[in-house]
Amino acid sequence: MKQYLSFLFAILMAVVPGVNAQTQDGSVAGVSTGVYSYNIPVLPSNTYCGKAPTDSKTLSRDSMMYQWGKTMRATPRGEQAIQDAYLHDEDLARAFSEAFGMPITAKGTPAIYRLINHMCEDAGTQATKQAKESNMRPRPFVVYNEPTPIPKHEEELRNNGSFPSGHSAIGMAVAMVLSEVNPSRSAQLLERGRQIGLSRVIVGFHWESDVLAGRICGEKAVEALHNNKEFLKDLEAAKKEFATLSATQRQQFTNLFVYK
Repeated sequence: MKQYLSFLFAILMAVVPGVNAQTQDGSVAGVSTGVYSYNIPVLPSNTYCGKAPTDSKTLSRDSMMYQWGKTMRATPRGEQAIQDAYLHDEDLARAFSEAFGMPITAKGTPAIYRLINHMCEDAGTQATKQAKESNMRPRPFVVYNEPTPIPKHEEELRNNGSFPSGHSAIGMAVAMVLSEVNPSRSAQLLERGRQIGLSRVIVGFHWESDVLAGRICGEKAVEALHNNKEFLKDLEAAKKEFATLSATQRQQFTNLFVYK
């Protein structure tokens, strides 16, 4: 049944992953390059995530989770982790549609689609840039000198800071904002946001502690976005759009994508 739903969902979405993960200029590879942004201020790292950890307990846990992640790569969860590397336009919409309870598309839900893509770089770059530059922590695949399941991203990321994780920030921020649009699915959305962060451990691009710090960055980005008039206008439009969907439409997709 789960395979059938996944197949049907793929037909409904009809999207193909992008080609981009965080680049040397600080933007998040697999996301956008500045086209979409509410231009929130770059958040100062010392106010929310500070320094990359150096204590032996955290480093040991990071190493253990990296090894665990490698064991997941040949599984369906590993395939999901590869898909989660792409968070740009249709890919971001696809990543959250199941948790949202219905497909998010440029044509079917344009206000919701615009909202999450427009905020993507604010969460992934503006909220993590200073901490990445001040820490310049080597990424797991660099430390272990091992290949990843996404080789085309390796060169971009090899000399880019690992702490905190931009993808994790995006996952948490988008999940929080979509929870405002559809509060009835907040549990599923927040879990999906957390899983996007964990995917970065599985593919070897981030340590677990990078992911945890990235989630904090995402939360802080949402706080900053709520002080942005353009964001608030788009958020209200997304809420109104969702409210106009008929109860029958919402129930149809909720039943289709219900989490077991």
